[in-house]
Order: sequence, then C-alpha cells, then structure tokens
Amino acid sequence: MIESGRDSPQPTRITLHRSPLYEQCADHIRSEVTAKLQPGEKLPSESNLAKQFSVSVFTIREALRILADEGIVERRHGSGTYVTTPAGGRHVAILVEANLRDLRFTYFFLRAIHQLQSVFESEGFGHRLYVHVRAVGETPKPSNYAQFVEDVEKRQVCGVAVVGAIPSSFWMKSVTTQRIPIVGYASDYDWGVDLDYIGMVKRGTSYLLEQGCDRLALMGWANPESAGDLTARSISDFKAILHEHGVSANDAWIRVGLNPTISGAGWEGFREAWSASDEKPNGLLVLDDVLFQDTIPAILELGIRVPEQLAIVTYANRGSGIHAPFPVARMECDPDLYARSLGEMLLKLMRRQLVEPPKVLLPFRWIESEAEIHPSPK
Repeated sequence: MIESGRDSPQPTRITLHRSPLYEQCADHIRSEVTAKLQPGEKLPSESNLAKQFSVSVFTIREALRILADEGIVERRHGSGTYVTTPAGGRHVAILVEANLRDLRFTYFFLRAIHQLQSVFESEGFGHRLYVHVRAVGETPKPSNYAQFVEDVEKRQVCGVAVVGAIPSSFWMKSVTTQRIPIVGYASDYDWGVDLDYIGMVKRGTSYLLEQGCDRLALMGWANPESAGDLTARSISDFKAILHEHGVSANDAWIRVGLNPTISGAGWEGFREAWSASDEKPNGLLVLDDVLFQDTIPAILELGIRVPEQLAIVTYANRGSGIHAPFPVARMECDPDLYARSLGEMLLKLMRRQLVEPPKVLLPFRWIESEAEIHPSPK
C-alpha cells in the first residue's frame, strides 16, 4: 500500500508476477496514486518503495520515470516525488470535424462538446477544442491539423476525444507515436461509442411492416470515407427484413448517398425516390434527423397525406427541436449520453484502467406519438 508523507518503517511487501518489473511497479503505483492520493502529496522514497515491491532502487527509479513521462508524478531534485495535477499540466483534446456555423447541422456536435467539457472539468482535466471544417470528399490538408499536431508533439495532450472526424494519417500518426489514448466512433476507432443504427433499422422496418406498409423507402447518409459506416451496412439488414416478410426491395427507393451537410439534400432525395416510378412507397425510414428536416417540405409540397398515404419512422436527437407537422414515429438518441459515455471511456484509458467492452452501442428510445415527447401536464 502506498501512502503519502513519511516513509513507513515496516512497509507492506507487494509481490510481482511478470516482467519487466519496472512496468509492473509503474502499474501498481499508478493505480494507488489515481485512487488514493491528491495533487501535491508526496510519495514514499525510492528506497522505501523498493522494499515494498521487493525490487532494486534502479527498478523503482525506472517505474517513476514512466509515471513522470505520463505526467502523473513530478520528480523534484533533492525533495522527492510528488503527485501532479490530473494531467500533469497537459490537456484533453476534443477534436471536431464539422462546420459549427451551420445551425441546421450543429445541434448534436454542440451538445456533445458541452458534455465532454463537463466530464473532463469535473475530473480536474483541462481541455482544448480543435475544430476543423472539411467538406466530405475534400482532400484533408496537413495545415488544417497543424496546431493539434504541434500540441501533440510537444507532449501537451494527454487524451483525444473525437467527434465526427474520420481517422486521418495527418494527425493519427502523431497520436499513435506518442501512445495517447483516443476515442471516437466505434466503427472507426479501437475504442469508441456508436448509436445503434442497425437496431434502429430493424425496429423501424419491422414497425412499418406491422402497419401494413409493403412498399418501403430508405433514406440516410453513407459516408464513403468511414471504414465501418453503419448506414451503408444497414442496407443489407433493411433488405433482409423485407425479404423475410415476402416484400420486395426497390433500389430506386433506397437513397443513402444524401449528405445532410448539403442544404436541400433530403428534399431532393425524397422527390427523386417519389418520382422514380408510377408506384409510390407507402412507408419511409429516415436515418438522419437533418435529412428528415429537409424532407418535410418536399412531403408537404407534394400534398402527401401522412400517415394515410405514407407512414414515417425517423431518427431523432433528443432535444433538437425538429418536429413534423404530421404524425411520425421517432427513434430518439441522447447526444448527452453519447458524449458522457465517450468521455468516461477516455478517462479510464488515460488512467490505464480496463475498458470493457472497448466498443459500446447506445440504445435508442422508441417514440410513437408526439404526446410521448411533450406529455400533457397533470
């Protein structure tokens, strides 16, 4: 047991079971410091720690060097070793790739940023926001990430929380070289959080079929840059469910190349699907709330009666304020919960704690009527 202040005259011995010994010692000391000591508290002397771990002073010195490099402890010449601030003066980077001036598209990102900042501040970690604006398909430029990469290479960053950014060699190389923990979308990073898009596709499609819809359309955004884009994978699930119910899938009604950052993408995509043939869809599944917001004017302009002619299920972000003037079923996700889950995962990684599972799927809330969103006061 590591205690701050005076050296214990009869220290508790700690048995180590694997090599290298200095890394094992560092793991034990790190856990004790994180769980029990406060910034500014002094660790026992090297000789006392060596007795506790039954190793040489040289081994303990190497272990403390590792912790000093991580910013967990500070070694003061002639005085001893002290616990630093949570990140040793370094900060957590919140890396965002989005145009935050586009008010149609920013609700999820702004909520996520705010919650991440709250998570890190509550644990005493400083943070810095890095925002990069890049259109989908536009070649990323090293200059866009210059400040972020510079801070990483100066060892000023202790962790990275990514919101909406696909891994890029321009900045990933520096992060991995420094062995800095990083979290983001679970489909693109080793540790991360995703919304349950596949579950939404299955629930939404099944619901429309249960309503008697037998001509279903699908709208979404499949990002070609994402290695594990869930919207693209959802097409096969959509078609499989239709096939199980003996319903044919019409490819002309499946529109998943609609970039929600482009104003009017949903409006144009829906009109194209609706006019693709004389036969019209009687069920619509939308996997993006901004696309749905763009789709509403097209439905109204075409004079489509909802839900008599067209039943609709749409993705929604809790609190976004996007509502339709006609009844729709909503698959609501909570951006605050998403960001908190992401931030808490990063905190564990920075503290070298076990993260299990490394990839988390967040559930969605099924809402079948507006009354569930805005209940009448009792």
